[in-house]
Amino acid sequence: MYINLQVMTPVNLSAEQKKLLEKFAELGGEKNRHPEEEGFFKRLLNNFQ
Repeated sequence: MYINLQVMTPVNLSAEQKKLLEKFAELGGEKNRHPEEEGFFKRLLNNFQ
């Protein structure tokens, strides 16, 4: 199985856009943490538990 993943990272956000994005993450249950805190495969496995 092959997966082709394209990630688009928002850049040049205004203060309001950044605030809304942070609120969106908070409502979705995301924690404010460094993205490298967990490895990719650990995060992937967490989605299936």
